[in-house]
Amino acid sequence: MRLTILFVFFSVAQAIGAIGHLNKTFNDPARSRDIETDLYYPAATAGDNVPVTPGSYPLLVWGHGFLMDVGASLNVVNALVDDGYIVALPKTEGGFLPNHEEFAKDLLFLMDYLTETENTSTGSLLFESFSGLVAIGGHSMGGGCSVLAGELGAGNIHLKTIVNFGAADTNPSSIDAAAGVTVPVLLFAGGNDCVTPIAEHQQPIFNNLNSTCKALVTLNGGSHCFFADDNTACSLGELICNPAAEITREEQHARTFSIMKPWLDIYLKGAGAAAVTSIQQTWNNNAFYQTDNACSTLSAPDLLPLASWFRVGDGIYSFHSNGTYHYTLHQITGALLYSGSFTQSIQIDLSSNTPGVYLFALYDVSGNPFTYKLIR
Repeated sequence: MRLTILFVFFSVAQAIGAIGHLNKTFNDPARSRDIETDLYYPAATAGDNVPVTPGSYPLLVWGHGFLMDVGASLNVVNALVDDGYIVALPKTEGGFLPNHEEFAKDLLFLMDYLTETENTSTGSLLFESFSGLVAIGGHSMGGGCSVLAGELGAGNIHLKTIVNFGAADTNPSSIDAAAGVTVPVLLFAGGNDCVTPIAEHQQPIFNNLNSTCKALVTLNGGSHCFFADDNTACSLGELICNPAAEITREEQHARTFSIMKPWLDIYLKGAGAAAVTSIQQTWNNNAFYQTDNACSTLSAPDLLPLASWFRVGDGIYSFHSNGTYHYTLHQITGALLYSGSFTQSIQIDLSSNTPGVYLFALYDVSGNPFTYKLIR
């Protein structure tokens, strides 16, 4: 194996352009289950099945709310794809008797399948478009299921953070499952949410999380349904409860994404101090937010090592960081092949190695590993 050290400067591109759309059904053979999914991705021109803009993009797998179609989540798509994210919206469990655990497993399956199989399938429209760094999230039921997924997927090398809106307790309980979640979690709550009241849903989830970094951000005057685009099923649910929203849907979206976007940039793009400052300045505005957080990462943002990585050839990967980091390369069996340090960029060439899976790990100054799966 050859290791080529490249000293280059790297910045994450912004304002990608248009949004492409792909509807595809994936099959999970372990559960004999089809998962119809809408995928949205950066493209040069908008439309269905248009070519993806070449690049390596983080993935957000997003779960819909109870009886809510995925169209209600297009506000998430429109906020993130232009900034260089791929968003996957599974369409399963949309009926009156949803299976929350199966929906959580759908979120996990899509995370692994898209980053490992779809990403390496030469016939895929999204071939070599996934960076391997993933966030799971959702609204209401989907938010609760994202917590279930965090517990079920504990230790998964792709899952870097969970973000959700008005997360609901589920069956099995997302409140109980939170104790098994260790990745960073950002929960948004509406101060006027009468569908999933904070004290009964988001607050106990937050309290039980075992994450080293967790934050519960309450939007003053925000409602449950205004986290999403207009949806009849959600609106009908709010008719029978109060209080009503005291801010507009557009205001709630803007205030949510002003925190969510830099948070995702920190954990999925390796953004540093500027992103952290943006979050802190925003959520410290007591006129708009009330914040409960226990998040050591936000006090030491430059510990996050990776800005991006992408595959440049058969078995050849290029990693770009925001500093100097120690690395290791292991076989999937655990055998150490190489270790060392690099600054800014490193190229890993596995083209002469035995075909298989290899594990590349970057270590922050505290010795915490950030592990990525490489396929030869």
